[in-house]
Amino acid sequence: MATELRFLTDAYQTEIRGTIKSILGNLIVLDRTVFYPGIGVTPGDCASLIRSDGVSFSIVGGVWTQSDALELGHVLSDERHGLAHGDNVVVRIDWSRRHTIMRTHTALHAVSAAFPFRIVGGRVGPGEGTIDFLVDSTAMSTSLLQHQVQRLVDKHLPVESSWAAAQEIKLDERSQPFSWPGRPGVLRMVQIGNFGRLTCDGLHVRNTREIGPVVIKGIVPVGDNIYRIPISLNERRAFPFLAHVNRPAPQAEL
Repeated sequence: MATELRFLTDAYQTEIRGTIKSILGNLIVLDRTVFYPGIGVTPGDCASLIRSDGVSFSIVGGVWTQSDALELGHVLSDERHGLAHGDNVVVRIDWSRRHTIMRTHTALHAVSAAFPFRIVGGRVGPGEGTIDFLVDSTAMSTSLLQHQVQRLVDKHLPVESSWAAAQEIKLDERSQPFSWPGRPGVLRMVQIGNFGRLTCDGLHVRNTREIGPVVIKGIVPVGDNIYRIPISLNERRAFPFLAHVNRPAPQAEL
């Protein structure tokens, strides 16, 4: 049985109780998890695995393992964890960090909607990121792009993720198809409002209103017709807004 990847159905769930399916040193495979291991340009969660006696261990990475089904192994910081097959444990993520990365990732999608060129790269971090485009020529200024991106964000548009068979959909030609591990022929898509769907590997907020103020730091040439747009989230201006965001309550008890 494959590991149930709860972050794919609910990126707002901060913790979950699971059962250990297998152990190899400090590699722990669970039947379910909220831990996002990081794929493509998006970093993984900071998270802990907590024993039934309350002792916790840092999860420092994730490893995809293939047996009869795709499983996600949690790499712990210490092999002296005292865990055994069948134990019940809790996986708990750093919600503040994840939500910031979700906001950043969604903000980069807003940039792609406002800057209509082919996407060729990117990087997502907590509160800052970059997106690269193949551009023949552009007269767009940083200030104009800033205005267009923030205007889109302030429309409070829904952000929707979905799965689709690769042969049944028409992709936005500006993006590269991305296949999720263990799901050949199926693509994970993200769409903001009525803008074109893009394949994507990361997690996103539910509505652009959660992004808050975005700072476009420039439109920077980095190679042959390649322009990089670095962004950051203006957390100082966003603080009053973020204070009213409904953050998830703990959802698993030992």
